[in-house]
Amino acid sequence: MVSTVLTRSWRADDLKLLRQAANGFSERTLTRRFLTSTTRLPGGYLAGIERPDRRGLHWLGQVALVEGELVGLAECAWPVSDPDHADLAVLVADAWQGHGIGPRLVEELLCVCVTAGLRYIEAISDLDNYATRTLAQRLAGQPGRRCGWTIRNTTHFNLRQMVFTHRDTRLGEV
Repeated sequence: MVSTVLTRSWRADDLKLLRQAANGFSERTLTRRFLTSTTRLPGGYLAGIERPDRRGLHWLGQVALVEGELVGLAECAWPVSDPDHADLAVLVADAWQGHGIGPRLVEELLCVCVTAGLRYIEAISDLDNYATRTLAQRLAGQPGRRCGWTIRNTTHFNLRQMVFTHRDTRLGEV
């Protein structure tokens, strides 16, 4: 694929682009993203992105676009009452998987998360999701590009957990 991939922060009108992109996500991709068998983007998920405040959440997203079409989304959500427990997830259209979009979105989103005051983020995936293993390896191998985040990658039963911890160098704290 020779097309140029543009990445930027999520805007409200991106919800329409995400809905339009839904056919680009296979059952396998959606199941890996949501950790449950699904053939479409869940309605509750879409509603949560549209109005995260209704669920008591803050939400940030970073999108990848090709010729105006959404091909990837990295997102981070956390309870308004507990900014120390944020979750990160990534969704890349099947045709664009393996082209570095997921890691690029995560790297950019982590930098945005710093400005939002986040210091601890978790991502969970199935152990057989090789894309997340590759993502963890790639990010761990590029410490200068993560905006001060360290990454710990562990496995528990059939799940992979990536823990991102930010060191605030201004305060000398983790």
